[in-house]
Amino acid sequence: MDCLEPVLELDGERLDAGAAAARGLVLTESSEGGVRRVALENRSGATVRPAELGWRKTGPGDFDAPDLKLYVESWQMASPCGVRAWNDEPFDYSPDYLPNCVSTPGDFHPGERGFFLSDNMCCLRRPDGAMRLFGFTSGRDRFGHFAGKLGPGGVEEFTALCACDGAALPPGGRIVTEPLLVADGADTEELFAAYADRWAADSGARRRFDPPVGWCSWYCCFGRVTLADCRETADWLAARRDDPDFGRVRLVQLDAGYCDRYGDWLDWNAKFPGGAEAFAREIRARGLVPGLWLAPFWADADSRLFAEHPDWLVHGPDGAPAPCPGFGTPERPRYALDATNPAVQAHLESLFRTLRSLGIDYAKLDFCMSECAIADARWHDPSATRAQALRRGFEAIRRGFGDDGFLLACTTPFAPVVGIADAMRSSTDITPYWDRPGQHAEAPNVPNVCRNVVNHAYLNGRLWINDPDTLMVRDSDTELTPDETELWARAVSLAGGSLLLSDRLPALPPDRLALARGVLAAHGAVRDLRPLDRWERAFPERWLATRGGQPVRARLDFAGHRVAPVFSGGEFPPSDEA
Repeated sequence: MDCLEPVLELDGERLDAGAAAARGLVLTESSEGGVRRVALENRSGATVRPAELGWRKTGPGDFDAPDLKLYVESWQMASPCGVRAWNDEPFDYSPDYLPNCVSTPGDFHPGERGFFLSDNMCCLRRPDGAMRLFGFTSGRDRFGHFAGKLGPGGVEEFTALCACDGAALPPGGRIVTEPLLVADGADTEELFAAYADRWAADSGARRRFDPPVGWCSWYCCFGRVTLADCRETADWLAARRDDPDFGRVRLVQLDAGYCDRYGDWLDWNAKFPGGAEAFAREIRARGLVPGLWLAPFWADADSRLFAEHPDWLVHGPDGAPAPCPGFGTPERPRYALDATNPAVQAHLESLFRTLRSLGIDYAKLDFCMSECAIADARWHDPSATRAQALRRGFEAIRRGFGDDGFLLACTTPFAPVVGIADAMRSSTDITPYWDRPGQHAEAPNVPNVCRNVVNHAYLNGRLWINDPDTLMVRDSDTELTPDETELWARAVSLAGGSLLLSDRLPALPPDRLALARGVLAAHGAVRDLRPLDRWERAFPERWLATRGGQPVRARLDFAGHRVAPVFSGGEFPPSDEA
């Protein structure tokens, strides 16, 4: 777009370069290697606290056209992503969860047709198929986001901004936006892949591990899980180590349920005698890999961590620890550690070094967006942004866990952890039911998961390994019909990335074991998932992948809750063409 001009948001005002200069603040724009940046230099003689820095549309653009469509991208795994048109309302969010779902919840306009809010990247598409992608290729220091409005004639409002979060900028100080790539194309997947490759290169993405294949305790045991449950599954898998399919299942990942107070991650409850060391020893004795779930930035109000180190927590404007929005209860609030504090970094490093020494080789890091979701946070380091706080915490975790330990990020803002996380959950949680009346676009259910899994496929193998969440095939303790179960199994098979089962495996009947076996057998052979109807519907139904270099096509019929009878190397029938 040829009409983007630098802009600074300060003290509730948006200032162009001239208005900023009148306050002693110098905005300059540069372009190199296909990306643009805006720099802010403080010559005012006083400390300033900028809110946002970037670009805004100031007039008609060369890409404006009637009936534009826009792809909006997620902040974290649960945030809905997909296509919107000028007469669509934005994806709806639960008001309680909104601060955890977008980087700038104060900018969200619920119910306003044509309004859009997108994190990291967005892409415009004209009716003739031409596309223009805007994408930040780093998020180490600031969250990059896009907001504006589509109208019947084109883009009426557009901003591309990096969050400065009111971090103190002293006299003589200088900050810059993250790099902004602007790229045109005619093939969606090629354009998205080229963007992801540039993002990976600019951010030093890790590409060191084969996708994990394992078992997760959560969806069959939930918080009731015991050491006996893990032992039962490990015994079943160990007995099948020579099986060509189930023998590939090597990871046993214990999810929530072992710790009664979040924050005290080494204090295991009575269901797990011997704690982390005993759990790891049991799993390793069966030739398997122990994995563990944690929410490393959380501390419950009744935790020992909270009692001993209230100064380690993110504080609010009143100087007191600020509860995490959307979590905990008034009687038992939940807080977030302030990872800009060197003492917190030392704690995280020590915790994960200890876990590794006890035998844990895989860690699932959950609810990490709480580090970034507290409004008007007051950090130990007043010059830090939310993105820097999150990254410093992850860097400490990586130092402790070691370069060869596997880190899965979950409900974690994407951009700051590229180059640290080995894998990233690509969708909200799967559920043993199809959906629930009145659910919002970020809520756990099968359609929402499938929407994000397929739309995020372009990130898989580029920024990290995508984790589509677990495969469930059981016929008890579930509301899913056989058709719905098969649909989810097909989605997991096509998605690539991690593959974790989450059923009580010894109890599965033969037909359900066969369904799981089919997904395991295909794992690693199916590649390059792409939605063929991304621009036609928010929930893509026609998916293309490759198997052994040959095209594999599938149609997931969300209206009918089933897999349509097309899954082959051939073309879709004419009525099913995307």
